[in-house]
Amino acid sequence: MDSSSDEEEVVAIELPPSEFKGTLCKWTNYIHGWQNRYIVLDRGILSYYKSELDTEFGCRGSVSIQKAQIQPHKFDECRFDVIINPDCVWYLRARNAEQKHQWLEVLDMQKVTYGEASNGSGLKRHGSSVSIVSASVNSVSHSQSTKIVKEKMDEMETFRDLLVKQVDSLQKFFDTCKDTFSTEKDGDAIGISGSESPNSDHKMKEQLAVAAAQAFDFRGEALTFKTTSAGVLIALQHCLDIISQREDLWRKKLEKEVEKRKKIEELYKGSELTKQRPKLTIMSGPDYEIERITMEQLQYAQSGVEDGVWTLFAEDGEMRMYKREEEIDGLAVDPLKAVHTVKGVTAREMCQHFYNPDVRFEWETTLEKMTVLERLSDAACVVLQVHKKVWPATQRDALFWSHLRKVPKDMCRDAHDAWIVCNNSTEHPNFPSNNGKFIRVGLTICLMCQTYLDSSEENGSPPTRDNLTCKITYCAVVNPGGWAPTSVLRAVYKREYPKFLKKFTQYVFEKCRDKPVCF
Repeated sequence: MDSSSDEEEVVAIELPPSEFKGTLCKWTNYIHGWQNRYIVLDRGILSYYKSELDTEFGCRGSVSIQKAQIQPHKFDECRFDVIINPDCVWYLRARNAEQKHQWLEVLDMQKVTYGEASNGSGLKRHGSSVSIVSASVNSVSHSQSTKIVKEKMDEMETFRDLLVKQVDSLQKFFDTCKDTFSTEKDGDAIGISGSESPNSDHKMKEQLAVAAAQAFDFRGEALTFKTTSAGVLIALQHCLDIISQREDLWRKKLEKEVEKRKKIEELYKGSELTKQRPKLTIMSGPDYEIERITMEQLQYAQSGVEDGVWTLFAEDGEMRMYKREEEIDGLAVDPLKAVHTVKGVTAREMCQHFYNPDVRFEWETTLEKMTVLERLSDAACVVLQVHKKVWPATQRDALFWSHLRKVPKDMCRDAHDAWIVCNNSTEHPNFPSNNGKFIRVGLTICLMCQTYLDSSEENGSPPTRDNLTCKITYCAVVNPGGWAPTSVLRAVYKREYPKFLKKFTQYVFEKCRDKPVCF
């Protein structure tokens, strides 16, 4: 692939059967979302790099597809998932359906080919499900630090051999000196008792000692020994630094995981809805996160005053308003709940009009501009809304995902059916919240609707709009993002929420009353 091509272009280049590579979108997290990554499939090992230029510096993660489950997405024709286990899933997306099918064919082929080869030879190649992370302040990766430690160990092995030779040389020098002076001492004794001149013999011994010293460069050998010893200490210190840095990294990771676990335990223990919460499959990724938050908001919508979650504070005809007073950094973000009943429409009709971006301008009067940034599926999308400016406040915008789904029957047993729409704030790298022009509103909004039929259905008669009742539960937590008086915000919420709900339900009734009933 040409590295100068557009960053968003997704290309898969056909190479020899053992290797297949190209650029795909890979889901990272909810902060950065989908990001382009250079994917390489080589002999049953799937690896990814930040870009093609990074292939020389080691991959950021790799997995073996031998026992992986390759699963095309149900709704997104360009997406497929590589599932190693419930805790390790690669969410990938090609540019178009054709590129997706190319990858699926090669993945299936290599899974069979190299899976059989591995089983036949008795050798197994295990891919890592953990991305390479920085091991030090100098951004040394795990593989690089391991290589450095091995090099330092080899250096110390060389230093050890040098030190052994240098110690042997120094020992020989000291032994020569000892023998020389021992002989000189013995010669002096002989010179005193014998006839030979002691002075001449002593002079000869001194000359021999000088000659021995000159034959061996003691100073140079001592300096070399000192330098070699220093080299050993430096290499040891380098290894200790790398080990210490790795230890700090894992300690910080452990602290983060402990902190996450504490927060989850606190939320679990402090929730009044723990006993009612449905069991969910433990998975990860964008689909699971949307499902988790939607089900969580459904539980809040179904809870009441008796559960200790809500407090009734206003009534307007059949409408009931509930609240919990909360503040964040001095801003009122009171969770509010409104319950209303309307005749002649179904839960699905109500929720579809609330979710559908194409009709939002027909009932949402506060919008100045709306853009659908991404359609995740037929029932989920990411939306950016710019709201009309309210003088003298700074203009607000909101970035959120919206999801429409049917509520499981066991969670709405008294109703004919139930539907829910959940909107929740998210992030997008191309639309940051600190753009200087708008203040970003944080929100979590849930609209749950339940359809009830009167006794005519029991007699076998087809349901008509005259015997339809829709119970609407609207929950909202809105953080305005910038300063505003708490008393003013609460007064606005109390006045505007009932007006909005009545206006919206009347809009849906007018749109649907002359159409066939839709469940």
